[in-house]
Amino acid sequence: MSAVVRELWGKYPSFLKLRGSKTLLDLVEHLPNHGAGVRVAPSVWHQRGKQHSWYEVDRIEYNAETNKSEVFGLKVVEGVRSAQVARIGTAFTNNWRFYTAPDETRALERKLGVESA
Repeated sequence: MSAVVRELWGKYPSFLKLRGSKTLLDLVEHLPNHGAGVRVAPSVWHQRGKQHSWYEVDRIEYNAETNKSEVFGLKVVEGVRSAQVARIGTAFTNNWRFYTAPDETRALERKLGVESA
């Protein structure tokens, strides 16, 4: 993917200078409906090879009195979806990213003509 970024935006694109580590709340709080329906995954899952695992954000609950938040969602592990919405306990500890299915990534690479080996 880095080859695609360099081809489209040059050798040193400015958006790469942004803070790399984001909590889940940092990632989704500015999206419409506070990220409801967005697929996200901790970066560590990707690094460990869990390509078909993610959380689908259901809602974010803010507590104005304590100035704390909780994130709730459905957990999907290796394509198996959990039965009910639950609190995402690691929402504020891990480095998070938006989930993109490996098939979608390969299709994009083919369209751009930068298929990896």
